[in-house]
Amino acid sequence: MKKTFRPLALLFLAFLAVAPGCNKDKPADREQFLATYNVVENCASAIYTYKIKIKTAEAAENAVFISNFGDFGATASGTVSGNDLTIPLQTVTDKDLVITFSGSGTINGNSLSIVYSYDFPGSSEACTMTCNKK
Repeated sequence: MKKTFRPLALLFLAFLAVAPGCNKDKPADREQFLATYNVVENCASAIYTYKIKIKTAEAAENAVFISNFGDFGATASGTVSGNDLTIPLQTVTDKDLVITFSGSGTINGNSLSIVYSYDFPGSSEACTMTCNKK
């Protein structure tokens, strides 16, 4: 009996050593971005304050929508990787205003910084948004 127990015990211990651990699913990178933010935006033309909301986009696991982006009332799309946010070049229409913009950002705790540039007929500039979670 002892002779068969020892090989079985060794085989079981070897299995435990190489078996994958129980990994809990890591939350998607975008989870840390999802919130409503108070924004202070510095542009060459002025300083603005307003709110934005970042929510999930179903397009991909790392996709987000940013409502009221740039205080234009429009919704921007972006992608998240780790602590970084990318807002690709895109054109949106809000009322009869056609706006083109792109930018990038980084989150650190409850603070999100976004640098972007925009262009619409009669105006274009670069701005920095300092966003704090509500």
